Amino acid sequence: VTACNRYLWHGTEYTASTDTATYQTTNAVGCDSTVTLHLTIEYCSTTSITACDSYEWHGTAYTESGTYADGTDTLLLTIYQSTASTATETACDSYSWNGTAYTESGSYTYSTTNAAGCDSTVTLHLTIGHSYSDTLNVTAENSYDWHGSTYTESGSYTYAGVTEQGCDSVVTLLLTIEHVIATYQIEVRSESPEWGYATGGGQYEHGQSVTLEANAYEGYRFAGWTDGDTTSPRTIVVTGDSTFVATFAEKVGVNEATGEDIVVVVCGHQIVVKGAEAMETTLYTVDGRVLYKGQLDGTPLTLPASGVYMLKIGDLPARRILAIR
Repeated sequence: VTACNRYLWHGTEYTASTDTATYQTTNAVGCDSTVTLHLTIEYCSTTSITACDSYEWHGTAYTESGTYADGTDTLLLTIYQSTASTATETACDSYSWNGTAYTESGSYTYSTTNAAGCDSTVTLHLTIGHSYSDTLNVTAENSYDWHGSTYTESGSYTYAGVTEQGCDSVVTLLLTIEHVIATYQIEVRSESPEWGYATGGGQYEHGQSVTLEANAYEGYRFAGWTDGDTTSPRTIVVTGDSTFVATFAEKVGVNEATGEDIVVVVCGHQIVVKGAEAMETTLYTVDGRVLYKGQLDGTPLTLPASGVYMLKIGDLPARRILAIR
């Protein structure tokens, strides 16, 4: 028998080689039996090693934990691994990492040891965005619109937002407001100057109240303003340049049934007869071709083209009408 360092045989431990050790017993048939031990003790070594990543022993590199033997030598090997990792971060202006403040984008490395005592390397991929600040000097008349707000007084105003990278953006507005009263032109005129006139036009300040008045000549009456208002005098508040046109109607007779004046209003290519309800009205060309015949209740008649037309209302004399399209 060959053993390393010691050998246990029938209750006796041997630490040296021997050829004389015997053991007395009986064999299967009950007779004496003597066994002689020829023992060779070799002095072996066992080494326990802990290493990172790999370990070289007797010319061989080992990268895995295990038990390895070379002759009478035994290696009990434990291998731990080094570690490497990456981290990605985005920050505004600066980023503090392992005791160092970084102010620029880039890749940075930090080396330490892991729990097993092996090398640990961490690589940081860092993106630094920068905050933004600016000052604007603006002079405006009466008011200034900025980021959804209207400012009417001089002063310092701040707008806080974020940049495309999500960092703070602060802009300060140094605003000077010059208060100027705006003036506007109000034009007032008559659509038919030979039938009447209108007053109240001129140049006025913003917000000023102005009275407009339409005055008809004899034989005519005020029919209304082209914006639909029918009052005269009327009051407006000035907010901008504006034009107001007064229209007038010709009195062509009296409706005996109602006592009302019969008036005819020609506006461009349309004709309106008022006060002639229940009276037959005929519109025809100068050569006698009838265009309309019936009772009018103020509904406009549209003339087919520019020119001269004849209009007869009830028993009243026919009148010439000039239409301009």
